[in-house]
Amino acid sequence: MARGAAGGRRPGSGGVREGHPGFFLPTVVGGLFGGGAAAAFGLHTLGEASFGVGVVCGLLLSSTILNRLYRRLSFGLGLWAFTFSYAAAATLALEWISITRPPGATAGTVLVLVLITAFIGTFAARTVLLALRGQLLPAAPQTARSVHVA
Repeated sequence: MARGAAGGRRPGSGGVREGHPGFFLPTVVGGLFGGGAAAAFGLHTLGEASFGVGVVCGLLLSSTILNRLYRRLSFGLGLWAFTFSYAAAATLALEWISITRPPGATAGTVLVLVLITAFIGTFAARTVLLALRGQLLPAAPQTARSVHVA
């Protein structure tokens, strides 16, 4: 599906870079919206399957895209923006577990909390490390000193 959205190009064939964020539209968004639409029409099994495909594609694509992005970017305060969407997803997962009480709810809650805490904790540790090294904020610009001739 994603290859079709990229104009039928094969990965590695040039043009659209591999792991392009545009792949989210047909795979992730289509699955998530399709799941909601199917459930709204009473097709709950189809809705759950479609939603599951959207979630799995989202996890696979986001890990691929973020991995490539992290390799290109150096760590800085701007990368904290990535933590908010993951924290929101963890919050929604915890809310879903709380409402539906699926089998293994306690284990699922613990897993979500451990993963999001480790993810955000990694950002916090990297931030503290850079601050201790004096590399967190950019260096102040050098000002030109005036030379006094006596």
